[in-house]
Amino acid sequence: MPLLELQNLSVAFGENAVLSGVSYALKKGERFGIIGESGSGKTVMSLAITGLLPEGTQRGGEIVFDGTPLPRNERDMARLRGSRIAMVFQEPMTALNPLMRVGAQIAEAGSLAGTNPGIENLLREVGLDPLHAARYPHELSGGQRQRVMIAIALAGEPDLLIADEPTSALDLITQRRILDLIAEVCDRRGMALLFISHDLKAVATLCQRVLVLRRGEVVEQGRAAEVFGTPSAQYTRTLIAAAKPRIRAVAAPSEPRPLLQVENLARHFRQPGRAWFLPGAPFAAVDGVSFSLAQSESVAIVGPSGCGKTTLARIIAGLDRADGGRMVFHGAASSSPLSPHHRTSPAEEPGPTDTSTRVENGNRPRIKSGEVQWWGERSGRISASVDATTYRGSDLPRRLRRDISLVFQDPYGSFDPRLEVGRAVAEPLRLEPGITPAERLKRVAESVEAVGLSPALLNRYPHEFSGGQRQRLAIARALVTRPRLVILDEPVSALDVSLRGDVLTLLNRLRAEYGLAYLVISHDLDMVRSVSDRVLVMEKGQIVEEGRPADIFEHPQHRLTRELLAARLPDVA
Repeated sequence: MPLLELQNLSVAFGENAVLSGVSYALKKGERFGIIGESGSGKTVMSLAITGLLPEGTQRGGEIVFDGTPLPRNERDMARLRGSRIAMVFQEPMTALNPLMRVGAQIAEAGSLAGTNPGIENLLREVGLDPLHAARYPHELSGGQRQRVMIAIALAGEPDLLIADEPTSALDLITQRRILDLIAEVCDRRGMALLFISHDLKAVATLCQRVLVLRRGEVVEQGRAAEVFGTPSAQYTRTLIAAAKPRIRAVAAPSEPRPLLQVENLARHFRQPGRAWFLPGAPFAAVDGVSFSLAQSESVAIVGPSGCGKTTLARIIAGLDRADGGRMVFHGAASSSPLSPHHRTSPAEEPGPTDTSTRVENGNRPRIKSGEVQWWGERSGRISASVDATTYRGSDLPRRLRRDISLVFQDPYGSFDPRLEVGRAVAEPLRLEPGITPAERLKRVAESVEAVGLSPALLNRYPHEFSGGQRQRLAIARALVTRPRLVILDEPVSALDVSLRGDVLTLLNRLRAEYGLAYLVISHDLDMVRSVSDRVLVMEKGQIVEEGRPADIFEHPQHRLTRELLAARLPDVA
């Protein structure tokens, strides 16, 4: 007898059908993957199984759990959630209680399920230090919050674990560890898994069977090896082909002009001590970081969760203030856009014969893979020119704020839930003096269409979009002011594979046409190879290796770089 069985499940919001005639069965201890584009109904299906559909939703068909139809009564359904059915949500920042320490939330989940989980053991299982139990969700990185969510789900020792994009915010090393952990826990406890993900590699690695969903209907299902190896549906073949897109990148000008110089940047955070009057030692999130960024250059920063990538990005964007060091932002934008300079891929550029030289960054050595020298690196510290502005983060002048845009990692948390998305996307245009209402509407429509959405959706609210659609809106909002520097914090992690290539192509086109510079923060090494001219590897607040993508990925010198490359998942086909 199957543990979970869906019989002709249909879900509709008013007149809009989200799921139509979905049927499948999940055996005890089986790992079952659901793949499909954003908006195909994957998350709605998981909400239907857990009894969390919004009020007023029309649900048809039957959901049978362990031989018994799921109760329609909320009190009876609540007894199943946590103890027998647990769920890991896609966006941990909105799922966690911001007023409770994460250790208390793990303990609460176990208490409600009638178990007594060891909080320290659960945190170690998901790769977190037990000291993190005393922290609040906002004090953790995106990947760390996702690991806390997994620990909460495991606290009740459920029979069925529903994981909605559980590894989308994790770095490669942690992703591999979490996938191995989920497989091990499922095998050890005999727990079934319903794994929802855009990452075909993760689904192929973890799941035994796969279901392909498109516009609420089942396109194909079967054993993972057969679906990915010999797909019968054209839609499945399209998804597999899009999993590794070929992106034609752009080259920076041969004589790049200065844009941003980061010098010895540092940011420390206070940590709780053993008592309120005994503060803990300060934690160095950013520790002596120095690098330069030229106009129309794309630099990527990679590293494990919690290494300081997002903190560094927030300081550069003026959303946080550094404790030490400085940044210099240079000059006014050119009046005419740069001409595009195409090449096949930055990773295919031949590097120098000497692939491992060491340079000094303060008292800490940094590995340089290849001889990549941009403006400001040969001469060390720079002197600010007449048109340069020196700042330390939040003191960034207002006149320059429209020149620096940031795409946040968590799209839902970055949008005002009470504001229509059209108004949210247009908000940055307040920094543009003298713009007319007609021009404002035109700029918003162009940005939204550029990321693959229709302007007709602009009167909706953020909660009415899927996670991938919200991420595309976040990118549109960042581009609406036509900035000179765009900081992209995991720009495609929430997008399905069929759209990632389109968004990356869009970013490269905008860079070529307008001379945009990118600072890309990502766990996706394939994406980094496609869009970056240089790669910086970051660990514990410090940059430990830098170089061209080809040199970094083919001849890694630092231990962390080798671990990141070794953790990459195999291609699905």
